[in-house]
Amino acid sequence: VRLLTLTGPGGVGKTSLAIAAATALLDDFADGVFFVSLAPVRDAGQVAETITRTLDVREMQQHSALDALRHALRERRLLLLLDNFEHVIAAASLVADLLSACPHLNILVTSRGPLRLYGEHAFAVPLLATPDPAAKLSLDAIAAHSAVQLFGRRAQAVRQDFVLDQRTAAPVVQICYRLDGLPLAIELAAARMRHFTAPELLQRFGAAYAGNGEAPSTLHMLTARFPNVPGRHRRLWDTIAWSYDLLAPDEQALFRRLALFVGGWTVEAAQAVCMEGLALECEPSLWMMVDQHLIQRSVAAEDALRFTMLETLREFGLEELRRTGELAPLQRRMADYYTGLAEHAILFLQGAESTAYHRLILADYANIRAVWTWVQAQREVALALRLCSALFVFTNNNAREGEQLALATLDLAAHEPPSPLLVNATMTAGYCSWLLGKLDVAEAYMQRALALDEVIGHRADSAFLGVMRGMLAVRAFDRGDYAAARELFAREDEIMREIGDEWQIAMNIVNWGIIEWRLGEFERGRSMLDESLRLHRRVGQAWGILKALTDRADLHIVCGELDAAASLLVECPPLLHNSDMPDREASYHLSCTRLALARGELGEAADHLAKSFEGHHATGYFYGLEENYLCAAELALRCGRYEQAICLLAGNAAQIRSVGKINDPLRRQKLDAQLAEARSRLDPAVADAAWAQGEAMTADELVDFARREVLEPIGADG
Repeated sequence: VRLLTLTGPGGVGKTSLAIAAATALLDDFADGVFFVSLAPVRDAGQVAETITRTLDVREMQQHSALDALRHALRERRLLLLLDNFEHVIAAASLVADLLSACPHLNILVTSRGPLRLYGEHAFAVPLLATPDPAAKLSLDAIAAHSAVQLFGRRAQAVRQDFVLDQRTAAPVVQICYRLDGLPLAIELAAARMRHFTAPELLQRFGAAYAGNGEAPSTLHMLTARFPNVPGRHRRLWDTIAWSYDLLAPDEQALFRRLALFVGGWTVEAAQAVCMEGLALECEPSLWMMVDQHLIQRSVAAEDALRFTMLETLREFGLEELRRTGELAPLQRRMADYYTGLAEHAILFLQGAESTAYHRLILADYANIRAVWTWVQAQREVALALRLCSALFVFTNNNAREGEQLALATLDLAAHEPPSPLLVNATMTAGYCSWLLGKLDVAEAYMQRALALDEVIGHRADSAFLGVMRGMLAVRAFDRGDYAAARELFAREDEIMREIGDEWQIAMNIVNWGIIEWRLGEFERGRSMLDESLRLHRRVGQAWGILKALTDRADLHIVCGELDAAASLLVECPPLLHNSDMPDREASYHLSCTRLALARGELGEAADHLAKSFEGHHATGYFYGLEENYLCAAELALRCGRYEQAICLLAGNAAQIRSVGKINDPLRRQKLDAQLAEARSRLDPAVADAAWAQGEAMTADELVDFARREVLEPIGADG
């Protein structure tokens, strides 16, 4: 390798790495190693002269500086380090010429992008490893990350009493994460520790930045007053501006417009939102910026082509958008684009293409969230109703956020006349409330949605209305009104068979079938679940197939048909792979828990149940958590942890009682037997205390208790 170019964004440490490498190679070059700073050079035509001055090469009369270099270096064995080549890229041909004329010459270049010469080896200098703030890491694991180590060294240089401990670790992780693991940014931030504690510094950096165009001015805080630091590296703003100023005006406009995206974007999104009035081709311009390390191709996107921008660069771009007055019109274009994208995606969410469109929307959910924040702030009622309606099915992933979106939409639309979109927003509020276990509130919203639909002449989406009617049937079952539940399911079945909507027929009878077998009608339930699975397979929607598979497997387990259950559950992992359906994944692990319990594989049951708890707790799914508590109680009972079993049974009883839900006779009989067995193994006073403890627990406390007192000990014991 005779030509190596170290590439990367400003502040990533290209120069430091190049100097360290060159120093290590001093003994390998008999004629020396020479550092040539090109930062002061303003014209590519001056590069040869700058190199001649550094090497003390005398220019020859009647000959160019390049000729003088060719002559002087022809037989010399040396390493030339050309630092900051990006702004004199037109001089790349000079590098090629020197390498061709001087066979013993090696050149190491630092540049924000490659020189694109034949024989060039480019190495992208990576960002420092940064812990994920959401991960639960030990102090040692946090300290092992290079970004944290750099922050610690620089902080101790200005504040000798700084130590990374339980008090400082979390804010340091947040700071390093917020600064993308960019070494210069971290060094400049750590220098501020002279005046602030780590929590104070985090607060000043605006760690709660939501990405909606209201960024705090952290870039201007990141400054240093060290005379031995290059001027452009004394402020992070100037480091970024150095690269920005090298772009043509239309390229600058594209860069700052791309800063509006949160969490990445597609080529299609960039084309729709950013390209108006620019004499550029979108995708080639994006790849040019990738080469210049102004943006990156997203590694998390796998098969989809997506791009991202470092948060520090985003802040720069957003400030430029404000300065140029482009922010407001661009936010509207972004809102129009993502609302339309969500509306388009929902058309495909009941068929075989559902998983692809589900992933498409979830990949852009951070952008959609930013759009929603803007829509709410601007009180854009029409857009709010459209967006809320389009996001109905995605609330399975986060019912809490879905509820907030729906309620805020209804608040904005409080004086709007009845319309299909208002019906959908009301249904979304009801559906999310139902998922969260707010059953009376959910029922009220569902009834209101059905009433609004009647006012507008039944013009709302029939499939979503069918979901609402199915929820009302489940609510009747939960109250113990089994005749009403059956009547509602039967009426819905009649409506959907008349329409010919196979997806809704399958969704209706899968829930109806569960209720039938829980009321002791096993054959009728079996028949309905079998038909639902057949229909879901024909429709091809992965979410529906997964629900039908797990619900049918559960009935097999209840009937002791364990091999049949296993044969259905083995179909689930391929459907779940890269599906971004945490609710279905949690249900799959719940069914696996039941199968493992039936087989007496208690360690495996604990492992699956831990994953199910995680998914149901994250999504907020009340019914899933109810099943988790009961499985945890059974697991505790089977392992002789009788107090824990009673606690969980009591906690679950309190939870369902608080929402007006009662157990069906089959379940009540099973739970009564479990409670009696646990009580028989304990002193009555101990059992009563355990029951009182469980009854007093909140849902979050119950989840934590199950993990700490049952799943972790049993999982560890195998």
